[in-house]
Amino acid sequence: MKSKKSLYILLPLALIIWGLIAYKIVTGINNNEEPPVFSSDSNTNFLKTMDADTFSLILAYRDPFLGNNLYLANGGSSNQIITSQVIPKTIETPKPIVAIDCPNIKYLGLILNKKNGQYVSLMNIEKKEFLMLEGQEINGVKILKAFKDSVIIQYKKEIKIYKK
Repeated sequence: MKSKKSLYILLPLALIIWGLIAYKIVTGINNNEEPPVFSSDSNTNFLKTMDADTFSLILAYRDPFLGNNLYLANGGSSNQIITSQVIPKTIETPKPIVAIDCPNIKYLGLILNKKNGQYVSLMNIEKKEFLMLEGQEINGVKILKAFKDSVIIQYKKEIKIYKK
């Protein structure tokens, strides 16, 4: 019994709501009103009635580009410059980076040695496979740290990371 009473109340209510939604959509689509047009005369009259804003800046700060120069406001419009000694900084030219020709290296994986419990990395260096421990060096390639998915190697003081 209760469900039939709620059905008789909710069904007409749902139809009314959906009818209102459909009415709003139809009237929104068929709205043929033109947007209001503003004349340029009204904007110019508004700008003419505005008063000029007067203000003065207090410029007491150190210029970050000129060093220790301090600018002070003098009467609002003209600025007086108080200078102090500026020491130029010498900039060292960076040394050119020399590219090191690294051999063809591939990291193939990590193997657990069950006898001593150490992890052994399987590396492919110049198309030759090697089993390497951490800290071991072969053909100038030294393994610094080995992980399951990547290895950190050092070749001629350059450190690189290789992933599987």
